[in-house]
Amino acid sequence: MAESKVPLETVIKHLSDTLTQQSTAITRLEQTMGSILSEVDTRITTSRAETQQEIKSLETTIASKDTMLTQVFDNIQSLTTGLHELKDLFTNHHTLQSPTLGHPLLNNPLSNIATPIQANSPHFINSSAAISYELPPTNVQPMNTIVLPPTTSLPTFSGKYTERPRQFLIRVEEYARTVNSWSRETLLRGISQFLKDDAFEWYCQLYYTNTTPVDWNQFVVRFLAQFHSPIRAAQQEQARIECKQFESETINQFVIRLRSIWLEQKPDELESDFTKHLFCKMRSDMLTLMNSSRSSSLDGIIIEA
Repeated sequence: MAESKVPLETVIKHLSDTLTQQSTAITRLEQTMGSILSEVDTRITTSRAETQQEIKSLETTIASKDTMLTQVFDNIQSLTTGLHELKDLFTNHHTLQSPTLGHPLLNNPLSNIATPIQANSPHFINSSAAISYELPPTNVQPMNTIVLPPTTSLPTFSGKYTERPRQFLIRVEEYARTVNSWSRETLLRGISQFLKDDAFEWYCQLYYTNTTPVDWNQFVVRFLAQFHSPIRAAQQEQARIECKQFESETINQFVIRLRSIWLEQKPDELESDFTKHLFCKMRSDMLTLMNSSRSSSLDGIIIEA
């Protein structure tokens, strides 16, 4: 059987069509691969960004936790130091003699070392403190010490701007004198028992740096310098300016309220100055009913009212 001859043009056309189909398939495959690679690259970029963001967030969290732990450790160390200092203070209290039966906050009296009795300070003399002294016989009757039980009116100071530092000093000195018959030296040794929060931390820092006041007057100066801030002084000055006698307030009640504010702002002025200021703050009807002049004494005004 004779072989049929295929025209050359047909063969070339068939080869051309085959190559075209293969080229089209290759192009589609390249497009598919490009799309896949682009999607993979996008996902890798997104994952990398998310991973970096999570790493940064984790680093921030770790840094925050580390800061918190550092603060906790610092607070623990500060608390430990404060407790050691407080322990040392109480240890010193047990080794020094107090001229009284002891402060209500302590369990045992401070009676190891006698404190000299000063003749010019009769308010702080305690008959029980003279055991270690051989005094010449006198006709003076022994003074009885009045010891009151612990009360809720124990004067304390926290260092807040709303508190009055001068009023605290007056109250704590009067409390120590009347309830415990403490001298100023003894009060200075036990003043930390009346301080809290920021005020107690301030005193512990003085003790830690060995810069505690050597006498009561020095303590008062440093205490007022620390806690009589300009903001507090401005607020108290505004309170003094706005202080007026209420309609239902007696003159005795108003004098006590006004004087507590006055002593914070004008501690060095005389009673006559306070009396003049009192006339300016009293109710007008009270001034009309009273016959006292502006030169009258404070006691005279109270009696007249």
